[in-house]
Amino acid sequence: MEKIQQAATISIGRAVFFTGFAITMIMFGLAYDYLLALRTGAILTLGLAVLLIWFAQNVQSKKPEHCEAWLLLSEEDRPSGEAAQRVFFTIMHDTYLFFAVRAFAIGAVMLALSIILSLLGFSGGLGSRSA
Repeated sequence: MEKIQQAATISIGRAVFFTGFAITMIMFGLAYDYLLALRTGAILTLGLAVLLIWFAQNVQSKKPEHCEAWLLLSEEDRPSGEAAQRVFFTIMHDTYLFFAVRAFAIGAVMLALSIILSLLGFSGGLGSRSA
């Protein structure tokens, strides 16, 4: 069961990492306006959290053979039978939610930071000049 957890964490974690990397690159592209970059990053990260929750809710509608985590497991580590596949789906569900909670927390912090900075009247970014 630990090998299934490890495979699910690697599989889902890799997808979340690359999505986070893409969101970070978009934020760097918007560095001319820090508030816009924070708001955009927050919205995209919260969208990622929603997507991960959706995947967690629909994990049982997929065949295990179509999951990357399944392919990462060796033949002897792949669960067989109905009860074993329920364990696989439960682990996948929990792993999706693990990453969704963290994505939500990061998105909420970015959103709160952008709101606080806008209430304080902050406006700036790369290339902005103070007189």
